[in-house]
Amino acid sequence: MLLPSFPEIPPNLLRVARPLTFQPDEIIRCKGTHADTVYILLAGRVRIINEFSSGDRYVFAIADPPTFLGEYEALAGAPYYAATCEAETVCDLLAVSIDAFAAWLQRDAGAAFAVACMIARKSWPISDEYGQIKYMTVQSRLLAYLQKNLPACDVAVRLPMRRQDIADAIGTSLKTVNRSVDRLRAEGLLSLDRGKLALTPEQCAKVRAMNACQKT
Repeated sequence: MLLPSFPEIPPNLLRVARPLTFQPDEIIRCKGTHADTVYILLAGRVRIINEFSSGDRYVFAIADPPTFLGEYEALAGAPYYAATCEAETVCDLLAVSIDAFAAWLQRDAGAAFAVACMIARKSWPISDEYGQIKYMTVQSRLLAYLQKNLPACDVAVRLPMRRQDIADAIGTSLKTVNRSVDRLRAEGLLSLDRGKLALTPEQCAKVRAMNACQKT
């Protein structure tokens, strides 16, 4: 079955849309704030973040264009946003009211089906990954993160991401990531290069061969 991709935005919706630009690390919308807008991401990358009362953050998805932000809340009739959206790069968006977005989908069955398919494509990998991550230790999550970011072959590598970015990606605190990094270094699985995580070719091979789900 050939599924539709991004639906064509009708001229009447484009006329009422507000163009917006966000710089890297700027917040597009915050978790828990009133849901009244759907954003159309035209360019850039957006982090979708769950934030907890402990102060921990978990980047559970990355949005690439073209896509919508806020369509879940619009179609669920939710009064507030369930997650924070933060620009990873410079982002260009169009903002439309939830009412205008919902009215468009009510009039256009093809667009409604396309949006439903987009939501399913977003939700499936998150659900699949959550089923694995929920019961993994922080050590396992960090190891899985390293495996995902290793180069294709076993060569010396210096990972450019900040430790706070790693903490956000695996859903834990910076302090916990630092402890886990120290433990992996003590086990000879990881090195440091000017404060960044680094692996030798031998360490890459060891990390790649490990079963992250069994790491305690």
